Amino acid sequence: MTRIQEIKEDIEKVLGCSITSWTPFRRTFRRALKHIWQKIATGVSDSETYSLDHTIGRFAYKRLKIFRKIRGGHPSDLTEKQWSEILKEMEWFLSLHSDGMWNHARVDEKRYRKAGRLFGTYFGHLWW
Repeated sequence: MTRIQEIKEDIEKVLGCSITSWTPFRRTFRRALKHIWQKIATGVSDSETYSLDHTIGRFAYKRLKIFRKIRGGHPSDLTEKQWSEILKEMEWFLSLHSDGMWNHARVDEKRYRKAGRLFGTYFGHLWW
């Protein structure tokens, strides 16, 4: 395999399409350039706002997992055990959004709504 073929394959992996069929490549390449420009100019690209729940979930999930391990206390109206259970539910809620592949039919809707309410209620308590 030549170096040019290796580069071509690397580009195709990044773009997610073949560059031998020019039209899809050109469209994808232009979109990628647009998103890069938006990210540089404003700090946010359209690709991040298309499915904002996924973007926020992915960002918050990773941090909440770490927060749960290193937290130094709990809200004054809760016990340590209650706070731990609330954080577990919040983490579960965000994990559904972090991979972007979740299915409403496979999720316990009651638990999902409760965990979402907990996230909204205790969002201001996520500090140590």
